[in-house]
Amino acid sequence: MDKDILYEKIQKIQMIAKIDSLKAEIYSIFTILILSKDIFKTNKDLSTFLISLGIEIKPYLEKNRTGMLGKTLRFINNCNEKQIIKLKKALKKEFQKEKIQALNNNNNNYMKFIVDKYGRNKDVK
Repeated sequence: MDKDILYEKIQKIQMIAKIDSLKAEIYSIFTILILSKDIFKTNKDLSTFLISLGIEIKPYLEKNRTGMLGKTLRFINNCNEKQIIKLKKALKKEFQKEKIQALNNNNNNYMKFIVDKYGRNKDVK
């Protein structure tokens, strides 16, 4: 559920030109991203992702998602126009990669299901 909303929001921000509107949407994206346990199961994974985007997360913040959220929103608030555009591109790149990987996993599972169901080499009981 959260992933679908996130993908829609990331697609939506690609068309926003005004920096203030873009910041507001990025705030909502990061709020969903950080607080959802569906997207990042562990705080360490989330922390690694935020660090890869250039958001410095101290070790004591890794234990607290709301602390990471506050740090991230403060970072976004202090960003200039170039940094916001860079952040927008990084989000798009990261989640396109994840969506492609999810689609490949679904296709592999479907193919395995079909081969298992209709394959010639199955055990007859």
